[in-house]
Amino acid sequence: MTAETVPVGKDPAATEETSGAGPRGAPPGVRRWLLARMRPFRPYIALHLLGSLVWQSLNAAIPLTVGLAFDAVLEHGGTAPDRAAFHAVVAGLLALVIVRAVGGIVATYCLEAFASGLERDARARVFASLLRKSQGWFNRRRIGDLSARATGDAESLNLMVSPGYDMAVDLALNVLMPVVFIAFIDPRLLLSPVLFVLLFALALVEHGRRLEPVSDLARERFGDMTAQATESIAGVEVVESTGSADHERARFAELATACRDASLRQIRTQALSLPPLLLTLATAGALVHSVILLRGGSLTIGELVAVLGLMSALRAPTQLASFSMGLIHLGLAGAQRIKEVADAPDDEDERGGTHTARITGDVAMEHVTFGYEPGRPVLCDVSFRVPAGSTVAVVGATGSGSPPCCTC
Repeated sequence: MTAETVPVGKDPAATEETSGAGPRGAPPGVRRWLLARMRPFRPYIALHLLGSLVWQSLNAAIPLTVGLAFDAVLEHGGTAPDRAAFHAVVAGLLALVIVRAVGGIVATYCLEAFASGLERDARARVFASLLRKSQGWFNRRRIGDLSARATGDAESLNLMVSPGYDMAVDLALNVLMPVVFIAFIDPRLLLSPVLFVLLFALALVEHGRRLEPVSDLARERFGDMTAQATESIAGVEVVESTGSADHERARFAELATACRDASLRQIRTQALSLPPLLLTLATAGALVHSVILLRGGSLTIGELVAVLGLMSALRAPTQLASFSMGLIHLGLAGAQRIKEVADAPDDEDERGGTHTARITGDVAMEHVTFGYEPGRPVLCDVSFRVPAGSTVAVVGATGSGSPPCCTC
């Protein structure tokens, strides 16, 4: 008899109901599961948001303060500047920088505590879930893939929070605060920044739609490569004794190439981002509009400097938006893989109930060939017979074919 083979790059358990395999993309259940894991860290999240709000608010106030310093010097034609006003503005600017630094320290500490705690909690849940699984559950899965879920995928949650989530918060505040302060200077100047924000939001939505599937594919390919490396190293004695080292190297090279191609595809998708171009056009529009108001006497030199400084503050979020979204989507893909392990039934071997009866008849395997991949059998023409009532142990290192021999 010949056992069914499984397509290249697929887990043998992928065809089972409990394998967790599903369509690519993070379904809503993953987001709910992730939010539930974040609940214990709500104080850290709140303090991080508060510290980030202080940082970004004062960061946006600095160009406005610099504009006031320009006006204090230039209002008198440059011959008799108001030194008292200038010194007051400089002192205020120094105070802003100090308070901003304190807010940044608080935000960074809470962010790292949140990210490390989330990663630690995810790993603990995976290991606790694995300890409850039956031996048959492990026999139907690749140990290397499970190791990748407990390590690499858990680490992706850390990167999703720091710096992914942090960049997303900074992105929102970095876009909001300059627009608010420009409105304080002159509401007529809101045309360019508001138009930029609307187009920026639409571009991010479209970018996220294109980025999600390639991020899921990159995580999947990385898991396949890690699984192959782990199993080959664990069963290195069998690999060397059977002379299959060249086959293992070729297989790893094939998976490494697939992982590299998936990563390059993700990088190319991240690079195709429109926000930097939109910001350049918005800044040019704001400059032209400001010059028109300056020539009409509705705007001062200091206010013009403040507007350009606030528009330049939008550069950082537009450049980091694609990178931030990439980390968040990778984290969601990792959370999906972790959730599959944590939610898998613990005793799936016993779901069909048990049967007790006197053992009759022999167990025989005749000319059995089995393989996980087409054309690459693990067992080849194996035959043996076990008499009724006797016990036989099939022992072998990882990769030697003992689990398929017992389950065929």
